[in-house]
Amino acid sequence: IDNASTQTLAEYNKISEIASNSQHIEYVRQAENTQVIGNLIKGFELIDTTFVIFVSDEDLPKIQFLEENYDFLINNTDIGCIRTSTECQTEGIEKINAWVFEENEFEPGIEAISNFSVNGNYLSGVIYNSKLLKSSGIINSLKMNRQSQIYYPHMYLSMKAAAKYRTIFTSKVSVCIGEPSAAEYDENSNSISGYFGNYSFGSRLDQFISFRDSLLECTKDFNDGKFDPTSLYIPYLNVVSKFMQMITLSNY
Repeated sequence: IDNASTQTLAEYNKISEIASNSQHIEYVRQAENTQVIGNLIKGFELIDTTFVIFVSDEDLPKIQFLEENYDFLINNTDIGCIRTSTECQTEGIEKINAWVFEENEFEPGIEAISNFSVNGNYLSGVIYNSKLLKSSGIINSLKMNRQSQIYYPHMYLSMKAAAKYRTIFTSKVSVCIGEPSAAEYDENSNSISGYFGNYSFGSRLDQFISFRDSLLECTKDFNDGKFDPTSLYIPYLNVVSKFMQMITLSNY
């Protein structure tokens, strides 16, 4: 999905050309830039498969991972979300988004929300059960909360999935992380105040508020729509810890 890109157009034109000659690739260009959240929603609207994996444009999927885990996926359609591991495309280059997780599995509930949903910020390599997320209303919830979940909508989906369905960490690598495009950092990210921009202190603060609100939703999801403060305490402490970590990465 091309989010109305104005940079690296030669590369997108090449993708469009390849797609026009392949029955396995569909190239979709948005009429306007809808930010990450708009592209994510569009992706769910376009597909009819059970599972979907999202990959950022500078990253590469490992086809071998899909080949080796296809049977597992089709036999475990009750899983709501899988966070796979990632590695760098080039050896010796440290990437903050490349990470190998320990094998772990969670049943829906507090533990899953406390651990699964707040570990890992990166979109590439996350596998969602599209059918479950759509049929349960989670994608519609994302649309309704579009303004508040603008920066990390994929983490909102992971949190909502953890409240309702089985979730998994795997050490298996599904994506090779590439060098981020210069366009990834908007013109405000290094503003004098340091408050505005995608990776600024301000956006991290907004992220914390959106995570807090997401927790309120999730605790109601597994408490028959009722608010239970005891279900909120531990996940909330983890979100506070996550926020302190993200502040250190402001304007990074």
